[in-house]
Amino acid sequence: MNMKNAMARAIVILMLLLTVRVSAQENGLIDLGGLNIGDAFGYPALNDVLNQPDHTLDLADFKGKLLILDFWGHGCASCVRAFPELDSLQRAFGDRIQIVAVNPEPREATIAYFDRLRRIAKPHFPIITADTLLHQLFPHALVPHHVWIDTAGVVRFITNGSSINEKTIREYFAGETPVLPEIRRVRQPGLANSPLLQLVQESNPRYSILYRAIPGVGAVNRIPFLTMNEGKAERITFSNVSAFELFEYAYSKGRSRYRVVYPEQCRFDGIDKDTFVRPAQDSLFNEWYTRYSYNYDIRVGDDQQARIYDYMVEDLNRYFKVEVRIFRKREDVYVLEVVDDALFASARKPMEKPERHLDSLTLRGWDADQIVAYFAGQAITQGFRKRFLNGVRFEDQLYLRIRRMPLSLGTMDKLNRELGRYGLGFVKRKRKMPRLEFRAL
Repeated sequence: MNMKNAMARAIVILMLLLTVRVSAQENGLIDLGGLNIGDAFGYPALNDVLNQPDHTLDLADFKGKLLILDFWGHGCASCVRAFPELDSLQRAFGDRIQIVAVNPEPREATIAYFDRLRRIAKPHFPIITADTLLHQLFPHALVPHHVWIDTAGVVRFITNGSSINEKTIREYFAGETPVLPEIRRVRQPGLANSPLLQLVQESNPRYSILYRAIPGVGAVNRIPFLTMNEGKAERITFSNVSAFELFEYAYSKGRSRYRVVYPEQCRFDGIDKDTFVRPAQDSLFNEWYTRYSYNYDIRVGDDQQARIYDYMVEDLNRYFKVEVRIFRKREDVYVLEVVDDALFASARKPMEKPERHLDSLTLRGWDADQIVAYFAGQAITQGFRKRFLNGVRFEDQLYLRIRRMPLSLGTMDKLNRELGRYGLGFVKRKRKMPRLEFRAL
């Protein structure tokens, strides 16, 4: 081993130790402002509030209660799906708690949004719209985002969207400390952008790092940071993901964005599945997250990019001490196909940049892969457990404008009617699809 490579590897080890220590002790973090845990809350009065007679709300009316602020957005399906449960919790705990939803969209747009919802009713608790003040007090990047303000008016928890459930609220009133992942409003370089890596990359080595995530530090992000060079991956970084998500991405060679392998379709032999897969119940997520989420970073040299996913597989198998094989089974899938050649010509005509409408979706300049990936992602977030594949052999840009709708078995016909105006449709097919079998070594 030459001196240059030896020094590069030594720097990687030092970088890992420093990353974990800095994250654990919060050294070098930059505060983004706003209120933090332990700060006193000022209980402001606000306007543009739904479910209030005069559209105003004085949060001081809720002093002495557990006040939970639920930050949400019109584009967040999981936020909306949680409303019925939040409504039931508000009824169950009565005057002991007050849930208040908060979003930055105009009041009229929010009213129109709820008018279009068919399967989920508008919640009965206050809904603050057109908000800027609370967003300044509690800045965040992702929704749902929850802030708990205790009966003494002190910010008690700043956490993610799975934190509000009967179990955690009962633990709070019993004087216990619920296990809630803390979302820290700080900025740090992190592993993906550490300046130490610049020194390592100068010698162009291959390295990989896999370690348990530190709850509350780093982005809660299931989407990989991917660096490409001439169409090939040279670096992949994940933050706060499950072991199963790492395996799925590696074995699908990065194509899992729309060729999803669901955990329930796989086999686990001699392995506790619960340690590999995120729990379906929100009440179990927080405890699981603190134990079984991971960070991973791999980089390869220019001459090794074709093998980056093979190296990732080797890392995962060795770290988790498993043997994985791919098997195939026939299942129903939805394949995007051209169903009318004449109409398909209209999908290839560039359109003017349209005005943004809440009830329509514009896919402007997308290729077929991107369109399939979008609907696959919508299916995942909305609990529609079907795989979406691309059967369109047209790689240039497409231009579509269709009506927004939730994805389910009952709405696929409606979606196809919208796509049919452009000669496209998701056709139900039987295909042998890959699945994973995990066996403990």
